[in-house]
Amino acid sequence: MHSPERSPASGSLQALGIVVACIGVRWLIHPFLGHELATLPAAVAVVLAARWCGFWPACAALLVTLGVSEFLFAENGRDVVQAFRRDRFPLAASVVAGVVVARSVAVLRQRAELLEREVAGRRRAEAMLEDSRSRFAQFMDGSPFCAYLKDATGRFVFVNRHLREVYPDVQVGRRVEEMFPERQSREFSRNDDLARSGGVPVHCEEAATGPDGTVRYWSTFKFPVRDAEGDVFVGGISIDITEAEQMRHRLSSRESLLRRLIDVQEAEKRALCHEFHDGLIQYAIGAKMALEAFQRDHPALAGSSIDEAISCLAAGIADGRRTIRGIRPAVLDDLGLKAAVEEVATTLAGSDTEVVVAIGDEVDSVSPELQTTAFRIAQEAVANARRHSGAHRVSIQMGIEGGDLVLQVEDSGCGFDPARAAGQGFGLLGMTERALLAGGHCGVASAPGRGTTVVMRLPVSADDRSRDGDAAVQQGQRLTAAS
Repeated sequence: MHSPERSPASGSLQALGIVVACIGVRWLIHPFLGHELATLPAAVAVVLAARWCGFWPACAALLVTLGVSEFLFAENGRDVVQAFRRDRFPLAASVVAGVVVARSVAVLRQRAELLEREVAGRRRAEAMLEDSRSRFAQFMDGSPFCAYLKDATGRFVFVNRHLREVYPDVQVGRRVEEMFPERQSREFSRNDDLARSGGVPVHCEEAATGPDGTVRYWSTFKFPVRDAEGDVFVGGISIDITEAEQMRHRLSSRESLLRRLIDVQEAEKRALCHEFHDGLIQYAIGAKMALEAFQRDHPALAGSSIDEAISCLAAGIADGRRTIRGIRPAVLDDLGLKAAVEEVATTLAGSDTEVVVAIGDEVDSVSPELQTTAFRIAQEAVANARRHSGAHRVSIQMGIEGGDLVLQVEDSGCGFDPARAAGQGFGLLGMTERALLAGGHCGVASAPGRGTTVVMRLPVSADDRSRDGDAAVQQGQRLTAAS
């Protein structure tokens, strides 16, 4: 350890103590040395004082010790004047030599203290670094994710405990090519290169096969790490998302199944409506026409019973047609989405409600599946406005915006609290789920006394958008066929 800082008074007292000690020791061995080495205490005192007290106390110790030694131990030393005249040149040389020695020792002392402080500082820095490394290693080993660091050649230079537990073959100094299949290792290296060359963090999902053949899926963040020499390493943090990935696959399979069930359901509804329209409704129309003809041809036999039968048949035909429109309107298949939604809007007619409809012709260019989804959501939104809102004005807008099929149904009715309405029926949930299955979303904004707004956005595929230019032609063909 370096010597602590001393005050001038403390240094002078210590130098005086050194002088006394040196002279005392010389006095004790004087019987053995006689008058030889009379200046030995001065030489020892100047070195010790320069080492422990500094330059100026060492000079003072030199002069005092030299004078006292010359007086006590030199031959004829007690005659000071005669001794000075006789030994003035040796004494002057001793003083100069002592000053040089004092200065040299003092400089060496300062350098030694600086070196000691530097060594102590380095030791503290190494201790702090080691402590920091220990804390970092404990932190990384206690983390529930895999963490690692690779050098420019792709070799691991750090691997935390969780990664070693999951993949025991992953060790410091090894490369991914030595531990994983070729396809996976190429993907790892490609993502490493993206992080290293781009200079920014990269997020990716990776699959890695374990020693037992099990494939795990990881959400990985890779980022560049530069050291003091400028070498670029790649750090990585991977979170196990195997369960989430498996759940996503199961959910995707269920969504595909649900889409197929909905398609089958719509096909069955379409077939059922055609059967009703072409079968039962036509029979009822024929019976009604036959009774009307009988009534015209046999007025004498006509009566209230036939009139009542004709009325019942007419009511049944109207109810059947209304039921068919509710299940799946033929206009959706014959004339397209625009005409079908406009027909749904007519269900609000006959009341005090003002209905505003603005639908672009381009909506008929989307795929039949997307038309069905949009129609069902519009049908449910209009039905809710008719049954529950008590609105004086309902606005229905539909068009293609930014590659999305957009529907907005807004009413000025009583409104409701969506949070409280959740779980009380399938209408709102059905609209939301239908939109999600089509890759879009459907939102409902409402508040008591502030009306309700339903907004649906469904992504239109590139194939659908390519048919936009033929929408007018298709619409004309449908109108011609219907007429």
